Amino acid sequence: MAQTNPPPTESLSPSPVSIFLHLSQLAAPTVSSLIVHPYPTGPVKPPPKKLELLETARILFGLLVQIFTIGTTISLIGNMSPPKRAS
Repeated sequence: MAQTNPPPTESLSPSPVSIFLHLSQLAAPTVSSLIVHPYPTGPVKPPPKKLELLETARILFGLLVQIFTIGTTISLIGNMSPPKRAS
């Protein structure tokens, strides 16, 4: 007579191996996004042109001048003496 194996019984708790496999599938996209590729994979943005750099410098200089002007005006207003009373 041939022996028959009993049907496998499913356990209610997952095995540690199956948990590891599921977690590794979840972590794979995160780990692969942290890998630095030696060559760019997407379209490469060209470096900014000289005129763009000059325009940025001009805007930053104008911003600094405005901040200095506002600070000086506030300081001068604070230093003004109140009007004298007529006696």
